[in-house]
Amino acid sequence: MTKTHLNIEYYFSKKSLTFATLLLLAFTSIFTTLMVTSYHDNIGLTIFFGSALIFFLIISLPRYINFLYSAITNRPAVILNSDALIDNINKRTFKWTEIKEITYRRNKGKNAFGGHSSIILNDSDTVIQIPHNAIKCKTTEFLNDLIKYHKKYNNKYQADT
Repeated sequence: MTKTHLNIEYYFSKKSLTFATLLLLAFTSIFTTLMVTSYHDNIGLTIFFGSALIFFLIISLPRYINFLYSAITNRPAVILNSDALIDNINKRTFKWTEIKEITYRRNKGKNAFGGHSSIILNDSDTVIQIPHNAIKCKTTEFLNDLIKYHKKYNNKYQADT
C-alpha cells in the first residue's frame, strides 16, 4: 500500500498469487494424470477428464493471468482517489457518487474463510465484491479507507449539485 497526497494504492498479494499458482498446477496435474491413465482403458473417461480440464482452464486462466500480470508489473489492485474507486481486480471504476454503501461480508460456504468488501451501487442492487485475500493489506485498514473516502467524496459531490 502506498499513500500519496490524495491517492491510496493497494497492491496484489504475492502470497495469494503463489497459492493460486500452486492450486492451478495441482488441478492441472491431477486432471492430466487422470487423462493419461484412463486413455488405454476407457476413451470416454479420457474425454470426460479432458473436457473438465479445458473447462477449468477456461474459467480460471483469464483471472489468473490478470492477477499474475498485475503482480509482476506492480500495478495496484485498488486505487482510491478523490474522484473514484478504481478496482483493477474486477476491471471497473466507480465514481464515489455511484456508490450507495460499502460493507464487509464474510465469504459464504461451510468452510469458507476470510471476507470481501461489498460495494453496493446506487442505481441497482448490484454488489461488487473486492476479495481481501487478493490484496496485500490489513482488512480493517482497507475497509476503513474505503468508507472514509466514500463518506468524504460522495458528500462533497452531492453538495455541489
